[in-house]
Formats: sequence, structure tokens, C-alpha cells
Amino acid sequence: MKWISFFISIFYLSVVSSQTPNWQISTLNPSIDIVGIEHDSLGFLWISDHSSLYRFDGVDAIQKFRFDDELITELVMNSGQFVIGTSTGRIVSFNPYTNTDVVIKEVTDSLPITSLYLHDRYNYITLSYGFGMEVVTDGKSEHYDDETGLISNEVYDIIYHNHQYYLATDQGIQIFDADMKPITKSILTKTDGLSDLVITNLAVYQDQVWYTDYNRNVGLIDKQNRITNYNLPITTKINSITNCNANLLIATDVGLYQLQNQSISRLFPSQGIEKVLVSETDEEGNIWLYSGEEKLYRGSMCFQKLDTKIGNIRAISVFNEQLMLGNEEGLFVREGSNVRRVSSDNITHLAASQDYIIVGTFSKGIKVYDRKLSLISDLDQWSNIKNQSVLHIYIYQEFAFISSLSGVTKFTFSDGVLTPLNSLNSIIGSAYIYTIEEKENKLYLGTDRNGLIIWEMSGDGIQEINTFENGEKIGSVYSLTFDKTGDLWFTSSKKGIGQLLENTPAALETYQAETDEYTAIKTLSDGNVIAIRSNSIDLINTKDLHIIHFDKEIGLKNGQAFLNTITFDKEQIYFVHDQSIFTYFPACFTKTRPEVIIDKVLVNLAEVGDRNVLDQNENNIEISYTGSWLKSPAKLLYQYKLQGFDEDWRVTKDRSVAFPKLSPGKYEFNLRTSENEYFDQESTVSYKFEIRKHFYNLWWVRSLGLCCLLFLSWKFIKIRESRKREKQALEKLSIENQLINLKNQLNPHFLFNAFNSLVGLIEEDKDRSIIFVERITDFYRNMLEYGKENLIVLKKEKTILEQYVDILKTRFNGQLDIRIHISQDLEKLQIPPLTLQLLVENAVKHNVVSTKNPLRIDITQVGEKLIVRNDKKKLMSASPGTKTGIENINKRFELVNLPLPIIDNNPEYFEVTLQLKIKE
Repeated sequence: MKWISFFISIFYLSVVSSQTPNWQISTLNPSIDIVGIEHDSLGFLWISDHSSLYRFDGVDAIQKFRFDDELITELVMNSGQFVIGTSTGRIVSFNPYTNTDVVIKEVTDSLPITSLYLHDRYNYITLSYGFGMEVVTDGKSEHYDDETGLISNEVYDIIYHNHQYYLATDQGIQIFDADMKPITKSILTKTDGLSDLVITNLAVYQDQVWYTDYNRNVGLIDKQNRITNYNLPITTKINSITNCNANLLIATDVGLYQLQNQSISRLFPSQGIEKVLVSETDEEGNIWLYSGEEKLYRGSMCFQKLDTKIGNIRAISVFNEQLMLGNEEGLFVREGSNVRRVSSDNITHLAASQDYIIVGTFSKGIKVYDRKLSLISDLDQWSNIKNQSVLHIYIYQEFAFISSLSGVTKFTFSDGVLTPLNSLNSIIGSAYIYTIEEKENKLYLGTDRNGLIIWEMSGDGIQEINTFENGEKIGSVYSLTFDKTGDLWFTSSKKGIGQLLENTPAALETYQAETDEYTAIKTLSDGNVIAIRSNSIDLINTKDLHIIHFDKEIGLKNGQAFLNTITFDKEQIYFVHDQSIFTYFPACFTKTRPEVIIDKVLVNLAEVGDRNVLDQNENNIEISYTGSWLKSPAKLLYQYKLQGFDEDWRVTKDRSVAFPKLSPGKYEFNLRTSENEYFDQESTVSYKFEIRKHFYNLWWVRSLGLCCLLFLSWKFIKIRESRKREKQALEKLSIENQLINLKNQLNPHFLFNAFNSLVGLIEEDKDRSIIFVERITDFYRNMLEYGKENLIVLKKEKTILEQYVDILKTRFNGQLDIRIHISQDLEKLQIPPLTLQLLVENAVKHNVVSTKNPLRIDITQVGEKLIVRNDKKKLMSASPGTKTGIENINKRFELVNLPLPIIDNNPEYFEVTLQLKIKE
């Protein structure tokens, strides 16, 4: 029987969960065992385990505070700072923005703090389970237990509401006045309506006090201490309750429940059972819960999905406090978690008045239903046109305007009866009308491919608006809405979202692809506008035009969005997307843009702390920062500018930026973040610092030092003069070698051909041109670096050769066939620098290079030797070579005591064998 009850409870739980958030999982470090969750005023989530506090930005949990010899037993937010109660009885205040802490209460009695309420550091109350309560007033402490006024020493929770304290105990709820005199104002027990004497959790929700008992019940205490109880559908331990605007959230050992509209349904998990230990909501409308096993779940309470059991929904409306749905299979009404069919018509649009709902169909005209959903009118023809397919229905006072494939017809609408008056085709034309709104006796109509039509109903005046103020076309207008100030917002198939300001249309800058048009738009109760398209749901702040995009984080898939499938009741919006119904609660979302904070500044890889005046050698600056956008941290972009260094703003997804080798001067680092790429709307944080010159960089110090240096140099030259003569020959060869290298590096012929190739690439392929410039830059950088040395390892020589070959291949575009087979002892064998580059250059210079007859060059390693061989394809007008290149190579090999290269000048090929040197 026990197992039967268990399976029945599981079945019941799966049935009542008809509206759930989209849950996403963040896997934490296995060492973090969450015991508390809070959020700060910037929007970051803070997690506490038994000894530490971590800041969580949606991706990483970074430890910011730790106790070594005591445990965290309570965590609350107070005036922007975290107040921590410990197992030893201490209270510590931690500032999350400066990472500093202040002790409020030192250890006196070593009683663990299990709950606390703090007004300020001199006035607070702490509970210690089993030991009663301590009250601190103006810094003076007084202890209460069951001998001095408490009904029990087993105290669980305390809250402050309406100048009263509510204390949860195992003997009921005890209520105190704010001044604690007398200590007991009233005691609530089962005789007063409590579901049980053991009360474990208290919360303030909708300006009323709520409680939970140990296992199943949730109760409401009104201002007159009258109690209303709500029961969970299964007996289970309740771990915590929290307030989420229109919902009370209840964390239990079998899942998370919500109390909404006086009914309890389950939010998590969608199937089965999972213990929820703690939960918390943030200002972005997210709920966070922890169920153990290092898993932190996030779900959006703003957007939730309804289970309808029908698909392809093309029409939606709230009528008589019920959700009406229409698709090609019929008209449906949602009753609880079930959907009942009303008719089998192919539904295209729904419009509801107080007592009737008008149903538009595909080719079957119009039907009208009353509040009992009884069919009272069936009109399949009007204005002498039969078999009409309805596009849109708009009810205005005692009239109804119905758009069909052949235009708009005006009806009288009285007692559920539609009576056709006249067709508006002669006034507005016969274009398809997708949407209709009215304001001040003017009818605003959205057309197919031709923008807006405004009809003054009193005088039949017509205004057509089909372009924006800059001349761009509006295109089709699928949906209209008036905001709280009376301005018209509309969807444009060409530009996304438009506004009509004093009869002048302006486009709102949005991300819209040609295949991703907005299909519905509606003004919300909070004054914002919601817009729907196939790949996102967008919230638009009508005051500053800030746009928030929702997609994957709310479980949205890139799917079909039908026209004007959006409706609302008193508390929430319903809209259809990808064959699913979503709800949106405007009250949940109070934070509308991300914030950013500078975490730390590193100077020469060490934290700088509060210092902002730096020495000249402290000029390697790295700044780390984090943005708070918990619903979708991956969308955050950062824009920064270092005044005194950067001319323009730079954009990055990285969360740190480095500035190496800054010159002395004054700087200001400015930073802002955005989730929608529109940075101009966002606030900026800054960090100012100064790098000061060393005293020896002052002009008189430098002058004195220069004089000393000149004198010492003169003395040094005199002493070393004899030695210099002895090495003069060697230095001369070295200088000649460097001059030849420089000549090769700056060979005008090579540069001319390279730049010609670059010009061609820029005109043909900009991306390849950028790569080509980077190759030339890398090649010359390495030539300047390695050309000064007598010997370099074979790996570096191979790098220079490959960079040079890449440049030649780009220049000759497939006319060269250069094959490099160098792979052994790259770090052990040495060669005079630029030898291989010079041999390849000579081969290209003295031979024909063409597409039909590519020049082949083979460079092969054989043990400690390199063989460079090229086919001979003499030029038609070849001038005799100067042999400067070969002589240069011979001098280099002679300079480093290597055997001279062996040259095989065969009529068919030219081959040079080079001896390599083993690195000492």
C-alpha cells in the first residue's frame, strides 16, 4: 500500500506541473556545498558553503571570503552588505564591492546563530536553536529563553513586518512588538488555525506573513492574525520559502512548488523527485535552486511554458478568465492543465469582448460564442462575398472591423449579433489588413507590403505611410500597439520595429534578418513593449529604447511565430511561439540592463590594492572585470578605453585587458558592458592611475649621466683601441654581412613586387590581403632579429624560409613549386642566417617562373647537410650574374669556420650543398 501511495503521488505531481520555467544547470566546484544563496544590488549571485562566500556571475563561482575556524550558519543581505552568522556566535558584515569585513558581534557565549534579523550593527536579534533568543538594543544585549518569556527554546526563524517580530518555534508562532516590551504580544497555535505547532520557516509575501510547518503545509497570517492554510499535494519536509513577486516559492524534499492565485503547482523537477535545499530569486526574474551534487539550477520566472497538448496554434485570446486557442483543427479552451475542444473549425483569429468571443475561420466566415461557449451566431457571408477567410478582427465600442482576403468590412456588434454595414474598400482599398488599432476616432491599419493606413472615421480622411523619414520602405505591418504615452509602435517587415511620432515614422535599431520578421507586438502593464519573432522575444523600454533579447535562456527555439498570437489577462501575457504557449509576468523583471564591476588591478602581475600612483617601472597594467547578467552571461560584450592611450573604444568578450609598457603619464580606464551591443545606453565605471617618471629621467639627471657616459666611453675606447685593431678584419666582415642582409631586406625589387601583389589582393580578397601583410611583417621582423647573428639554429632558419616562401607563393600564385624537407635536429644544428632565403631568391631571380612551367626548388636535409636544388629555366634576356649572393654565403660560412658550400652548376639544374654546424 505504501508503494501504491508513492506512485500515485508521483503521478499527481507530474499532472499539476502545467507551467514551468526552462531550467539550466551550472556545475560548480565539487568542494562547494551550498547552504545559502543571496544576490547583491549589482545583480551578482552570492553562494555560501559551510565556510566561504563565493560570487557567481552565471559562469564562475569565485571565492571572496572565508572563515578558517568557524562555520557559516546564517547569511542575509542588509543595506547592500552581507551579514554572516557563525557557528561560534560571531556576526560579521562583509562588503561585496570592496571585499572588506567588519565584526559586529564578537564571540561571547559560543552559541551558533541559526537565524538573525539586523536593523543596524547596534540593533539586532539572533536565534540559536535550543538556546532561545538574544536581543541587542543600542548595543546592549539581553537573552530570552523559555524561563524569561519565550514559549520554547527551539526557535527556527524570525522576521520583521509592520513593526512586529514573528518568531517561529516548535510550539507555534510568537509575536513581539518592535520595542520588545512586553516581550509577548500574542501566541498563535493550532487553536488559532496553525496547521501544526512546529513552525520552521517565515516570509513576507504580498505584504502579509507566511509560514510553513515541518512537513506539507503553507499558511497565510493576515493583519488580524487570521490564518489561511494551503496544503502541498504530498507530505514532505519543507526546507525554505521565498517571495518571487506574484509567486510564493516552496522548496521541499521532493521538488520546488509555487503558490499562485491560491493554488499550488510544482515547478521543479518536471518529472520524478529531487530535493531542493535552498532557492533564491534575483532582479532579472530568475529563480536559483540547489539540489546537491554540485548542481545549481536557474529558471526564468518571467517566462514560463504552458502545456497545451495541441500544436500549430494560430489564434489566442483570454475570454471569461479562460485561455482560448485556435488552430487548423478547431477552437479549444484551456481548463486547468487540460484542453477541451469547442469546435472543429479551421481557426485564423480570435477577438473577445466582455460577454462574447468572435472567432474568425479559414473559408468558413465568422462564429460568435457566449460566456458559456455556446454558439449563438454563424455568419459565413457578408457584403455579398461568400466563403471568407478572416485575417484580423478588431472590436471597437459597438462595432467590429473584420479583415478578410478581400478587404475590411465594418459591422455593428450587439448582443452577440454581427450585422454588416459596409465594405471599407472604397475608402482604404482592398489590400490585406493584418492588424487594426483605434485611437481618438482614428483607425490604424497594418497592410501587406504597403506600410500603415490611418483612417479618420468621422470624415473618411485617409493617410498612407509607407516609408520611414529617411525614405526607406516600411514594407508589411503585421502588428500594432499604443504605448502608455499614446505613441504607436508597429512591426516593419523591412526594418523590424517602428515608432510613429507626430505622424512621422522612425525605425528602431534592432537585429533583424530578412527571414526573421517581427510578427506580434504588445504594450505591457509596466509600460514596456514586447515584440515576438521567430528567434527571440524582445522587451523594449519605451523611454530609453533599450532592448532585451530572450531566446535560449527561456527555452525558446528558432521556430514559427504566427501573426498577432498574443493576449493578456490581469497579471500576465500569453504568446505563442514554435507551437508552444509561453507566459510572461512583467512584475518579475526589475533589472533591465547589466552592470559591470572592476575586480582587480594587477601591476607587474601583483595586485595594486588602493594605490593609483605608480613608479615608472610599474608600467605593465592588467585590469580584470566582470559583468552581471545572470540570465545569459554569454551575451555580454565589454567596451573599454584607456584615456591617454586609446583613441577609440575597443570591444571584447574577454574579462581582462592588459596594457604592457605604458609610458609615464596620467590615465583613466573606462569600462561598460552590454548584452545587446548598444553600449551608448550603458553606464561607465572607471579607474584612474598615474605612472610617474623615475628621478633619473629628469633632464638635469640625464644630462649629467650623459656627460659621465661620454667620459667613460672615451676612456674605454682608448683602453680597447689596440684590441679593436686586432679584430678589425672580423668586424669588417660582420659589418659587410649586416649591410648585405640589410640590402636583401630592403631590396627595392622585392618590395616593389610584394606591394604590387598586395594591391591586387586588396582589390580581390581583403581577408587574404591582411594575411599577406602579416606574413611580410613577420618575415621582416625575423630578418631584423636573426640577421644580426653569425649562426642561428636550423629551426629559426626554417621559419624565415617558410615565411619567405609564403610571400613568394602569394606573389607568383601557383607558379612556384618549393618543397622543404627539413625535420631533424632543428635545435642542435646551426647555419648562417638567411642562407636558404638567399638561395631561393637567386633561383627565382635567374630562372623563368610561369604558370605553364612552374619553377621547382627542393630543399632537403641529409644528416648534417642541406641540399638546395632548382631546375634551370633560363630567362630569354638574362644578364650575367654578379655572383654577389654566392660570395656573401661563402663569406658567412668562412666567418664561422664552416666548409664552403659545394656548388654543382649542371646544365639541367643548379645545386648547392651546405654543411651545418653542431651547436656547442
